[in-house]
Amino acid sequence: MFRHVLLMTVRPDATTVEVAGLVAALRALPGKIPEIASYHVGQDLGLRDGNATLALVAAFVDEAAWRAYLAHPAHRAVVTDHVEPVVADRQSAQFTDD
Repeated sequence: MFRHVLLMTVRPDATTVEVAGLVAALRALPGKIPEIASYHVGQDLGLRDGNATLALVAAFVDEAAWRAYLAHPAHRAVVTDHVEPVVADRQSAQFTDD
């Protein structure tokens, strides 16, 4: 299985409505992109200072499926409409379960 992990930190001036909209938009993607095998999105619980605001953990059958997800119009729309206006910093990693 090919895994994609994404951590996002929102801008300090991001509103709770904007963050909720980002989470909702991300959570809607599995219903729109068939290449997603599993998809988990959540807001940080605030248990440690310095944590990212949001985390996403997704699984795909292979790298090609992940790349199809990245290029999918629904994913691109979420990035344009929700991620770019709100997110100040992001980090990601991809790995396989070998």
